[in-house]
Amino acid sequence: MGYGDGKGKGGPPMWYGLNPWMMMMMKGKGKGKGGLRSFDQKLKVWIGGLPADNCSIDLNKRLKEHMSSAGGNCLYAEVGKSGNAGAAFKTQEEAVAAINALNGSVFEGIQLHVDEWTRKEPTPPPGV
Repeated sequence: MGYGDGKGKGGPPMWYGLNPWMMMMMKGKGKGKGGLRSFDQKLKVWIGGLPADNCSIDLNKRLKEHMSSAGGNCLYAEVGKSGNAGAAFKTQEEAVAAINALNGSVFEGIQLHVDEWTRKEPTPPPGV
């Protein structure tokens, strides 16, 4: 096929055979940021109470502004399809302050539940 130098080196380029969708997935989302996953757990807060299937970029921006209203520097906010959301702050102190100030606050007519970010415990296999 014309790839390589005949000595076992070379070969088709890495992208050869990938469809455009796969290439987009390899690049990641957004502006190269990894979303909430790119932030340390101590800098994130969990937000519940939002309606399911109501996520959009504009809603994320408005939620980020709301989360900054506690006086902290909210760096990122994202609403998921389930209605659960998260926000990331510059410092752990700002995240704790946001929990204290914004738990029970009203965002677009909805009372929010704001709490510390915790990882889901893995489900043990059956029979254990």
